[in-house]
Amino acid sequence: MAKKIRIKDIAERAGVSVGTVDRVLHDRPNISKQAREKVEKALKEMDYQPNMYASALAYNKSYTFYMLLPKHDSEAYWEEIEEGARKCEEVRREFHINVKIHYYERMQEDSFHQESGLPHSPRQRQDSRGAPPRRDNAREHPRELRAHARLRRHQDAALRLRQVR
Repeated sequence: MAKKIRIKDIAERAGVSVGTVDRVLHDRPNISKQAREKVEKALKEMDYQPNMYASALAYNKSYTFYMLLPKHDSEAYWEEIEEGARKCEEVRREFHINVKIHYYERMQEDSFHQESGLPHSPRQRQDSRGAPPRRDNAREHPRELRAHARLRRHQDAALRLRQVR
């Protein structure tokens, strides 16, 4: 079993205070470049790896992941995805992970937008004064918008295939 490395041990090796080590570990301001380098060198020499379990317990945060899936009766592909998400929720219970699954009607763009909460027209992407949305809104995060665009392309392709038939 690997020896537990305490902040105090890192501070002694780096020749800095425990508070300085804490600021480096949590990427906080007010640290000189020299002190940061000392601590980072000590962390590397000691092969420090943060204890994720201890961090999760200390911060006592909860995480909610939202999944948006097409409604399905019995399709192994989607059932496996749901099962994997539920298993993650169960196995990592100590990290306070919650999974909420929302379903939308396939090939119905309005259903998708209603369940996702993502806007689907330029008019909806403005507030009452006509200003663009604020970027600190989690639903407007660029990663979610890229995922939404990818899904939209897939939906468009499926609609085109249906029209060709």
